[in-house]
Amino acid sequence: MAFDGYMNQPMWLLEVSPSGSLKLNQEALQIVGGITESLMVVAIVGPPNTGKSYLMNRLANGRSGTGFTLGSGAWPPGRNMWIWCVPHPYREDQCLVVLDCDGFEAKGK
Repeated sequence: MAFDGYMNQPMWLLEVSPSGSLKLNQEALQIVGGITESLMVVAIVGPPNTGKSYLMNRLANGRSGTGFTLGSGAWPPGRNMWIWCVPHPYREDQCLVVLDCDGFEAKGK
């Protein structure tokens, strides 16, 4: 593969402040901007603690013990979008970009 800037772990891409303003992570944008292969983007969003991060971890690396932090049954820590760029598991000419959102529809958030 030509691209070697894959992420060892997910990083936040978009942060929503308590006031509702949005902040983009420039480091994550630079990594994505440097990818020269075609991208396969997969995103997931839904209520808290419904298996979103578990599913995305399995998709990205086939294991559930690394990658996106799994919920503990408590409310999510924030309303962020996380990104993880990994080699596509079956196509050498593609980068798999996995987007995982903190649980939305959480009461009190």
